[in-house]
Amino acid sequence: MKDHDLRSAISIGWLSMFVVLVFNTVTELTMSIMRNDAVHWTQHHVGSEGLIASLALMPLYGLMPVLTHTVSGRWFKWVAVVLGALIGLITVAHQISDWLEGERVWYSHATFLVHHALAILVLVASVRWLRSGTVNSRS
Repeated sequence: MKDHDLRSAISIGWLSMFVVLVFNTVTELTMSIMRNDAVHWTQHHVGSEGLIASLALMPLYGLMPVLTHTVSGRWFKWVAVVLGALIGLITVAHQISDWLEGERVWYSHATFLVHHALAILVLVASVRWLRSGTVNSRS
């Protein structure tokens, strides 16, 4: 793949993961409101730490597509690889903790599997971009 194609794949992957994350959050919150259980969902499922972590990650989802197309130094390629791996591990760890706490498997787990697949694609594209050795003057 060409440098531009790899950057595009990484950017689209980050944006797609963001869409899945927002979809899951809005849908789960809506479902809990419909069950008159929003307080339980926000206090026990997400919790204040989870909400803070989610809010802290939101800028990353928005910035990575832009930075991927504007920064091309080798250091940033490493950042892209590390962040791609971390975001995948964080969401897998979250899903595993949900299962261990007894949460039933339902649609959100299916959409999180999509997020995991996208994270793998982002990671693979980021590693390929790192290995490409192509650095242009925009770094």
